[in-house]
Amino acid sequence: MNLRPADLAMFDKLRIPAELVELAGIERVTNHDARETYGIKGGGDMAGILFPYFDPESMANGRRRTYIRIRRDYPEMEDGKARKKYVSPYGDPKHFYFPPCPELFADTSVPIVLVEAEKSALALLAWSRRVGRKLLPLAMGGCWGWRGKVGIQETAAGDRVPEHGAIRDLNICRDGRLTYILLDTNCATNPAVGTARKELSRQLRKQKAEVRIVALPVDHHVNGPDDFISVHGDEALAQLFERGSTDWRALFHTYEESLNAPPVKFAIPGFLQQDAITGIGGLAGHGKTLVMLSMARVLLEGGPLFNYFPFEVSELSRRVLYLIPESGLGPFVHRLKLFNLLDQVRQERLFYRTLNSKDPMMSLADPRLLEAAEGADVFLDTAIRFMEGDENSASDHRRFAQVLFNLQQVGATTITAAHHSPKNLGHANFLSLENVLRGSGDMGAMVASCWGVYQQDPESNTIVVKNVKARDFAPCSEFRIQGRPYIDERGHFQIIQMPGEGEEFNPQQDRGKKGGRPATPDKADKLAKAQKLIDAGKTVEDAAASVGVSRRTLFNWIGEGKKGVQ
Repeated sequence: MNLRPADLAMFDKLRIPAELVELAGIERVTNHDARETYGIKGGGDMAGILFPYFDPESMANGRRRTYIRIRRDYPEMEDGKARKKYVSPYGDPKHFYFPPCPELFADTSVPIVLVEAEKSALALLAWSRRVGRKLLPLAMGGCWGWRGKVGIQETAAGDRVPEHGAIRDLNICRDGRLTYILLDTNCATNPAVGTARKELSRQLRKQKAEVRIVALPVDHHVNGPDDFISVHGDEALAQLFERGSTDWRALFHTYEESLNAPPVKFAIPGFLQQDAITGIGGLAGHGKTLVMLSMARVLLEGGPLFNYFPFEVSELSRRVLYLIPESGLGPFVHRLKLFNLLDQVRQERLFYRTLNSKDPMMSLADPRLLEAAEGADVFLDTAIRFMEGDENSASDHRRFAQVLFNLQQVGATTITAAHHSPKNLGHANFLSLENVLRGSGDMGAMVASCWGVYQQDPESNTIVVKNVKARDFAPCSEFRIQGRPYIDERGHFQIIQMPGEGEEFNPQQDRGKKGGRPATPDKADKLAKAQKLIDAGKTVEDAAASVGVSRRTLFNWIGEGKKGVQ
């Protein structure tokens, strides 16, 4: 055993004896050893304490799986938090950490305790031996460590994508075996960790395990059960197990959790809510993408959205992911240039995918995307392009909602999804959630907030913006923003009518005089407006929708115009 005195002192503080540490095969590795011997990749210093993972069926013979995890001495820090504190070889399938107690594995009368970290499993094993209580603690390697890649599945489009589910090691918890779930204290304050516990409990019940929840109280000096034993002692932990065994109250949030619940937060005050899904709804060609690019720019650079100071960003985004599979690379880069966002791409703070990307219809469940989404602001343009099935089907909408919730669970700071309005929006008397978002009402139910946009004047790109749903905050009244000449000059929209000023916008009146046939510009006028929109980077489809004709009709008009000049 090559551990330093300081390493042994750390384990001793957690009441993990040196004999157990040695039996577990724990050792110290250098950065060179981590990379060359164990295949650890990535930037930074990988030196630290290595936890070898033993095959439970052959542990007595000392045979080890290829899987290991290293607890790094010097992980990178970001916003005061350690990043990639634990690392393992790339591509290794996930496994549970089985501590050195092979005599307990096959005995189904011995309860299992699922914890997050290896140190917690060893501390619980040592505790159980001290208090004379048989327990088999297993470490999952994080709150979502029980889920991983379990195979390959084929999408409706015929693409082969990874299938994720409960890993094989979780099968030890089934058929009536008593299983405790004991996660770290941030389960009470981090919604993603709380969701992980609920999903794990649901999976265990499907496997017919007998599930009990043991909740650590929120304590600034405690992170996991190993810390809890160190700070509060053996008897205090025994009381938590007794409470988790018999008290149905453990199923619900505690008063302490309520006191420490995070407040409602905004990435853009009063406009874009954190830890939530925000919808941007409008007709095709009415500026949804431009509004979202405005949001992306202020998230990356700071400043007020639409030059409206109540919408001023207080904290810059770590990174923005913009997924727009219905736009080509050229038109979208044109828009990035309009909003002065190419430098953010160069600095690797803005990442985007278009129709011209490899696998443009990449699943939102792709593990690479889920890793990128942690701590990111995510934009989906439009939401329907990521939905499998029928956009009018309530069940398909619910499945799509779960995909978006998964993005939240992995730590996406905000999710903004553009969605088309029904074509009859222009016949409505006002903007509402029902006429701003097309399809099943489940789309409106899944978003915490939704802003409707309606382009009132294509020439100046004047857009009416109105909040049609707000959860847990009081939104401002509708307002108007203008694109030209402000986007060309400064790369920003300019607010031209403040919230609460003027009369509320009426889409039906905007189409023409009330009671008569809507005013219709002639063909030449429509063609001229559409051509300007195309020259400004809009697609033919968007330009056609903006002037109220079909894509085929606009193509025919453009063709006629070209014949006329020959």
